[in-house]
This record gives sequence, C-alpha cells and structure tokens, in this order.
Amino acid sequence: MKEIGLVFNTKKMLRYFILLIIGLTLMFYSAISYYEQQRLFEQRLTDEEVIIRAKALGLVEITEQLKEKTND
Repeated sequence: MKEIGLVFNTKKMLRYFILLIIGLTLMFYSAISYYEQQRLFEQRLTDEEVIIRAKALGLVEITEQLKEKTND
C-alpha cells in the first residue's frame, strides 16, 4: 500500500498544507499591494499641478513677491 501512495504521514501533510496556505497568502498579498502601489503612483500630483492649485488658493511665488517689491 505504501508503494502505490495510499498510506501517507498525516502530520507531514498538515505541515505542507500550512506552508501552502502561507505561501498563497503571501503571493496574494504581494499582488494586491503591487496594484495598490501602482494606483497610488498614478494619482500623485506633478509640480505644475501643485503650483496651479496653490495659486488658486491665493499663494504667490517668491519671484512674484520680489518683483512687486522692486517695482514699488
């Protein structure tokens, strides 16, 4: 029976099953975190967008402030 594979060590099979579950969990988690990182990377603002939003809020650049002071 042992030669044809019908008798097996249940403790050893349980260890392999637990390792399989841990491995699959790590692979699934890494795939999810990779796609989440890609999604966050696409949503980052460029420097030009930040400057446009800051100007819309009323902030001025240092060069503009210096030009106003020299014109006065």
